Amino acid sequence: MRLVITLGSPFTGHPRATNAWRLYEFASGHRIDSHDFHGPMRAAPPVPTTSIWSPTDGVVSWRCSVETRRDLAENIVVDSSHLGLGAHPATLYAIADRLAQPEGHWALFHRKGWRRLVYSDPLKRRAKRESHAHAAPARRSRSKSACTDNAGAHT
Repeated sequence: MRLVITLGSPFTGHPRATNAWRLYEFASGHRIDSHDFHGPMRAAPPVPTTSIWSPTDGVVSWRCSVETRRDLAENIVVDSSHLGLGAHPATLYAIADRLAQPEGHWALFHRKGWRRLVYSDPLKRRAKRESHAHAAPARRSRSKSACTDNAGAHT
């Protein structure tokens, strides 16, 4: 394995931070709290990691998809629904760009030129959303408190 790319994957936080937990319980017959779903994902992969996520996902809270655990990781924001991520042209381009890198020569996804029109800076987007959340604390969603990184800090 030389690279990991995730699409709207909730690898941090509690499984109830997604909107799919009830469907899981109904379909599987198991309670979501009875399994350690994130056990295998607590440690970051030993290879470069790209998390492609959407603030308009609708199924997975974007906060649960933000990779912050190490330097060989990046976040790419695509405005899409959860199911639309896999077919969105911006997602497909980002995946192709990541896979086209020669093995052993990984570099962060750049947002220069035309790309800045399509791919927003996830750090700026996050700061903007968090400043709005602090301005109106009563509007904070349950999923924000449920999605924390391994150190316990909000993502």
